Amino acid sequence: MQRGDRGSAHITSLDPGNANKRIAYDVFKSIANSTEGYSEVMLTGYRDYQDQSHLIKMYFSKTPNTGLDFTQLIDRGLAGTIPFTPSGTPCDIAAMYNGTEISSGKPIALNWEDNAFVAGSVSPLRCAWHKEVWNEIDNVGGHLLAPQDWANAEDEIFQTSLAGACRQRGLFHIFIR
Repeated sequence: MQRGDRGSAHITSLDPGNANKRIAYDVFKSIANSTEGYSEVMLTGYRDYQDQSHLIKMYFSKTPNTGLDFTQLIDRGLAGTIPFTPSGTPCDIAAMYNGTEISSGKPIALNWEDNAFVAGSVSPLRCAWHKEVWNEIDNVGGHLLAPQDWANAEDEIFQTSLAGACRQRGLFHIFIR
């Protein structure tokens, strides 16, 4: 996986094209093709790329409670073999990760929607975007929510501050170790 320092990743404006998508694809592809072992995943971010004073973090094991392990989820998502599941319907457990956030002991689910990778605080068989806690889908606005606040999580279509709304200004990170 490529490494960079904090300064090289500084974002001062929204990307007008698809450069950020390309960076995300390259990072995910390097995880899927990694020959180095890892056991934990950390998702982090800031709700506003211009205000990086409060870093939000969540951790989970590579190995799920049910469903795909993290590497399989990434690999199948990049290959396009995970079908889109419309909002309001159960997610296919064979196409998602269901685990436990380590610091809080709360359930966390990961799945793909419209080529976006999403984390949510949901019970198994519910799509992550029903209670979105990390990432931005389409142009709706996205969410970043610390595990201690997951009771406030909301569906991707809503944008309330209490639920960690990013309003299209979120800065999202992913780390493996």
